[in-house]
Amino acid sequence: PEELTQMLESFCECFRIPNLMIFTGEDAVHILSAGKDAITDADKAARLSDLLHAEYGNEMLRDNSFLVVNQLISLPKDDWSLTETMESCNIASFIKLEYRDKNGVRVVVLFTTIGQIELWNVQHFPYFRLFRDVLYAYDLAEYVRHGDK
Repeated sequence: PEELTQMLESFCECFRIPNLMIFTGEDAVHILSAGKDAITDADKAARLSDLLHAEYGNEMLRDNSFLVVNQLISLPKDDWSLTETMESCNIASFIKLEYRDKNGVRVVVLFTTIGQIELWNVQHFPYFRLFRDVLYAYDLAEYVRHGDK
């Protein structure tokens, strides 16, 4: 997926996004990471995948197709699993964008900062949605590694 990877890297560089991750399917299989601080560690990706699972993942993440969290401290106090997982991955702030691709497959894009809080620029949000529209043209399920379901 070299063309897609290059596009992701360019997007991260342009918008100064330290980490961008793409998950696909109802079970939120991690397929790609990009950015200068890209999370490529399989264990961390698996923990984030569990949070994003469509059926048994974190309720706050399941119920919002577009979610912006500038500081983890702003998350509900009773939602410790989300905060704990994000902290264990050194994620300080994030944006979650969810949509269905051209084949109807669930796709989750996670934009995160690593180790530092970011106040996300609301003027960039239309570009994130435009980025989603560009990704819509790809069959992202084809990037799932062999052996993953």
